[in-house]
Amino acid sequence: MKQSLLLTLIGVALAALVGWGIWANEQGKPDPNAPRTVALDPAAVARAETTGWRKGAENPLVVLVAYEDFQCPACASTAPIISSLVDVYASQGLAFEFRHFPLSQHSKAVQASVAAEAAGRQGKFWEFHDRLYSTQQAWSTEGRSAFTERLAGYARDLGLDVAQWERDTADKALADLVSDSAANGRRDNVRGTPFLLIDGKEVTYATYAELEQKIRAALREKAGL
Repeated sequence: MKQSLLLTLIGVALAALVGWGIWANEQGKPDPNAPRTVALDPAAVARAETTGWRKGAENPLVVLVAYEDFQCPACASTAPIISSLVDVYASQGLAFEFRHFPLSQHSKAVQASVAAEAAGRQGKFWEFHDRLYSTQQAWSTEGRSAFTERLAGYARDLGLDVAQWERDTADKALADLVSDSAANGRRDNVRGTPFLLIDGKEVTYATYAELEQKIRAALREKAGL
């Protein structure tokens, strides 16, 4: 009987060890339901989680989104105003997000967007963005070859690795990114450019002063003032 009891105790001990081993092994496995941590490409960190480029407040109370077309004259006029508003109100919680919405009537709009995205891979999206708008009148009517050379010149002027930039402009992923941004715009009922939203809601304005007033009102509301 003692021998039977001993065997029983040994069996229980072995079962416990096996069970502990299975438990320990499971503890070492990643939880498939746990959130995954993905290493970010430093060149892409500045892109927002949607399909846009964001600047301003890091933890914004209010996000101003603009769907834009680099060949659109109204966008070129609005861009420096928006930049000034971000400079003034970023400290109060305003962020600005640029999204591509190239219009079909503008033959160079997609190429310009892809060129800016390629510059973004080297951390110079906003610099390329500003250069495109500030020189829009000079390039909007020139031929395709001259425009392509001009874009490469901008890349050189901004200190980019031009060979890498040229490879990136040929990367279909960037063309797809621009296309996806435009698709988002259609879902947001974008009807023209620039098309602005404050916290996801379309904002209309007759003057830039009125736009500023609406931004200030949104910031006050979010701040509980």
